[in-house]
Amino acid sequence: MDDKLVVDGFIFRSKREFDKAKKEYETIKELKQKIDMNNQENVTSLYTRLVSKRYFQTPVGLTFLYELRTFLKEGNDNVSVAYVPVVSSGEVKSRSEQNRQYMELQKKYDKQSMTKNRLILAMVSMIIVIVGMIFIMATNKNVGYFNAEEKVLDKYSAWEERLQKWEEELTIREDKLLELEKEYYK
Repeated sequence: MDDKLVVDGFIFRSKREFDKAKKEYETIKELKQKIDMNNQENVTSLYTRLVSKRYFQTPVGLTFLYELRTFLKEGNDNVSVAYVPVVSSGEVKSRSEQNRQYMELQKKYDKQSMTKNRLILAMVSMIIVIVGMIFIMATNKNVGYFNAEEKVLDKYSAWEERLQKWEEELTIREDKLLELEKEYYK
């Protein structure tokens, strides 16, 4: 395990828990230096304040509270000393609460599964449409708007060629007619 997350013999899983325990450890060191362990009234007062305010919550702090409680109870069983409050890191839930949460999670899962299935269906539909469009473009000789301008230009150029031939033929006929006319009127 990572040695960086160890405080007073306890290994912590997260940096947050480690920092909290380290802070409690420093506080405990200061308290041990300042408190007179021979004065039972001061120890009792300190213990009562720490327990009532739930000042310590990590195993480091709770161990210190347990040591203080043991010290206060030693040789004096008639003294009433509050128990060390244990702060649970996780909630304890009843079976019905767990079932209710399970049902809620199951509903969310079902809803997400349905949404996922709908999205998959939509994606498959889109892929089919796209493949169909590509197939139509590949197999259709009449591609539509892509070649429309070229088709129109080809059509007009063919008309223009015919008209030019016709015009040339007419010009030749006209010239012949003019020659015939000149011979006739001579």
